[in-house]
Amino acid sequence: MRSYRLATIASCAALAAVLSACTSRPVVVNSYPQVAAPAATVVTVPVAAAEYGRITSIESPVAGAYRITIQSETAGWRTLDLPATGDLRIGDRVRIENGTITRA
Repeated sequence: MRSYRLATIASCAALAAVLSACTSRPVVVNSYPQVAAPAATVVTVPVAAAEYGRITSIESPVAGAYRITIQSETAGWRTLDLPATGDLRIGDRVRIENGTITRA
């Protein structure tokens, strides 16, 4: 009787731990506007300035549009919405000048 009670308590404790782990995991939801307009986080680069960075993500929130996130060498982040990615890939070193992205 005693071992049965111990097994019941142990199984309940294991079940509680599993359920606790399942509910404490963060839930990530990506929701984008259904228009191909630039996001509010798009930063305009001055005309004469060039900035270098690496592409961290390429997403397609809307058909025919791509959202490219770039981590600049100055520890800033840039998000640009473009109609095509061309030959750009995640991890590429790029140059941002006048709102255009080119491989560096």
